[in-house]
Amino acid sequence: MSNMLIPEMPLSYSPSLAIELGSTEAAVFLQQLHFWLTVSQHHHDGKTWVYNTQDQCVALMRGTVSKSTVKRIVKGLRDRELIITMSLHNNKWNHTNFFTINYEKLGSLGLNYTANAYVPDWLKMNQSNGSDCTNRSDQNEPIDQTKVEQSLQNITTEENKQNITDIQFEEFWKTVPNKDGKKPAQAAFKKAIKKISLDDLIIAYKANVQVCEAQNRFKKNPATWLNQECWNDESIQATIHRLKNPQPAPIPQNLKTVKGAW
Repeated sequence: MSNMLIPEMPLSYSPSLAIELGSTEAAVFLQQLHFWLTVSQHHHDGKTWVYNTQDQCVALMRGTVSKSTVKRIVKGLRDRELIITMSLHNNKWNHTNFFTINYEKLGSLGLNYTANAYVPDWLKMNQSNGSDCTNRSDQNEPIDQTKVEQSLQNITTEENKQNITDIQFEEFWKTVPNKDGKKPAQAAFKKAIKKISLDDLIIAYKANVQVCEAQNRFKKNPATWLNQECWNDESIQATIHRLKNPQPAPIPQNLKTVKGAW
């Protein structure tokens, strides 16, 4: 068997959504963003958000697109008001955006399933029967916000949900100076991530490394550090606070601050 025939977790998307958006890549991006929103712990203004840099958006697409393509996808989805971006950082110098899906706008698109010849006939009939042609306001009733969310959720497989901690662990593992003991560390991480967010865990571990190096202290191996919930250690709390609230570097008077833009 060829090793190119799905030996890994595939990228999922709705063909009808790709037709509606005019881009397979945009449909995959929106689907992947939806998946990460289902597991994100960032909440603001009644919505769930995902924090992603351009590099992380490329990683979200499993490296199948370039940064320039990601920028084009994000701009297109934002122009159509299908995604919302916002800066939610306490640090005003950090201009990286948080993302969420505008599910209401997505639901109002009234995805034209009948335009896709590969959609089962029973689904087309369901759309036809669910609409009252004498009442234009009900034309898109079968494709409402709830149905769109359910459709996207169904495509998000249980296997993907199981895979999320593996992806998160790799982000955490990048902060570990000594790469020994990866397997026990991964097992400990899967328990730890249920108790603390990935962002907070990474910051806490960075604080631990800095304190140990500054005080010439022995560094616990990652598995032990995670199992003992050392992110709560009093000795690293001040460093955690400093990492979460960095002081901006002074800007020369003759330079203007230029905000990064998508």
